[in-house]
Amino acid sequence: MDQEIIACEERFLQALADSDSKALEGTIHENVIYNHSSGEVWTKQMDVDAFKEANKGRERGEGRERKRERGGEKERGE
Repeated sequence: MDQEIIACEERFLQALADSDSKALEGTIHENVIYNHSSGEVWTKQMDVDAFKEANKGRERGEGRERKRERGGEKERGE
């Protein structure tokens, strides 16, 4: 069970890093409730829609490339 939870969390974090809304959507339970820092309570769909809007135009994997450039590395690695 612990390994399954860790694997799910890794898929979630990878989806965030890759700006991959479809993969992200697959990692979030249908009945999740997210308490936003603004005080609003969001459903899964509201959270995924906000993620899509914030990541419009990004290609899959672009997030990792940017992070590496900030860290001083210039090459792209998968």
